[in-house]
Amino acid sequence: MRRFWTGAEGTSPPGVVQGGIIADEMGMGKTLEVLALVLANPAPADWEGGKTLVVCPVGLVAQWVAEARKCLENPGLIYVHHGARRRKNVEFLKTCNLVVTTYGIVTRDECLGTVDWHRVVMDESHIVRRPDTQRYRTCASLKSKHTWCVTGTPIVGGHVNELYWQMRLVIPSLCICRTMMSWNHQGFVHLLSKCMTRHTKSMRVNGAPILELPNMRMETVELNLNEASLAQYKRMTSNFAQVCRSTTMARIMVIINRLRRRCSSGIA
Repeated sequence: MRRFWTGAEGTSPPGVVQGGIIADEMGMGKTLEVLALVLANPAPADWEGGKTLVVCPVGLVAQWVAEARKCLENPGLIYVHHGARRRKNVEFLKTCNLVVTTYGIVTRDECLGTVDWHRVVMDESHIVRRPDTQRYRTCASLKSKHTWCVTGTPIVGGHVNELYWQMRLVIPSLCICRTMMSWNHQGFVHLLSKCMTRHTKSMRVNGAPILELPNMRMETVELNLNEASLAQYKRMTSNFAQVCRSTTMARIMVIINRLRRRCSSGIA
């Protein structure tokens, strides 16, 4: 048997995709969508493994916990698996309704990889788009019945293969040739339509906006930095324009984050 779209050989029909990619635009409520899924499809009562594992950047851990406590009818035990005193006991992790950890921790703690999770959610999944990294290999090895990638920017560097490797996290058995990885290839677009959703603020349903958000308000706040901090800030911004022209968006965001931290705490 040969797959019509991928050309891969097989002896049985492909299985149902147990997960997907939520690639809604920033501000469209991706976190709420996942939490709604936790409510609608909880782990069965006789499930012997872990329930839901959320892997995200460290800066989003508090947001996930706050939203879960606010939105879930019966949140149960929400455990933040982070910090020097984090518990690595597998049996304890299985008792938690929601375990929130970071990409750095999941790479180091083998206990997370030994649990059979009902659901694994990788927030900001574009962070693990490179298959040659230890971070990607660790995330790909996590055992779960349902795997979800969540990101508002599924493609960062402009290469379609970045999206393909996130698809592989959701569908580990997926294998397509390089010539197929193109927006002009009907098979690739068909695969995306079966495993990814993408909503933007400009979309309309029956002529009405899909989501109405308040207008963005921009405010300039001038800071009085001491001489040492001001000198460091100027040094960091001296060649910023040149760097922006010669590097990736990911690198630009790292620099902007360091500038923000310099203004807010003086620590870069």
